[in-house]
Amino acid sequence: MTGGFKQVDAKDSSVQEAARFAAQEIGKGDLVSVSKAEQQVVAGMNYRITMRIKHSDDGAEHEHEATVYRPLPHTGEPMSLSNSQHKGMAFEGLEGAVSAPPMAPMRWAHSTSASSLSEEV
Repeated sequence: MTGGFKQVDAKDSSVQEAARFAAQEIGKGDLVSVSKAEQQVVAGMNYRITMRIKHSDDGAEHEHEATVYRPLPHTGEPMSLSNSQHKGMAFEGLEGAVSAPPMAPMRWAHSTSASSLSEEV
């Protein structure tokens, strides 16, 4: 059935293979886990995967979302990473992969000097 993305088991072997491929293509480190997976039937299969990757530069786990395209087998074409987005550092002890909260918004005080920049709390 063609159409939109539908949720699938993150432990499915095809999902895990696509996630390992995406982590390798992103090139930041090693796949730790997959927290969410969806698939879409097209002329092949799209996988949209939310995963944790342990970055080799800082040793921390980061959340990434990636879309991997797997062509139909008879084409002989390899999988491809069609989209990826770094969502932030993942925090331990929280359910699921959670992104780091955004920084506090900045606002300018009424003065025009650079020293009047203050952070909202």
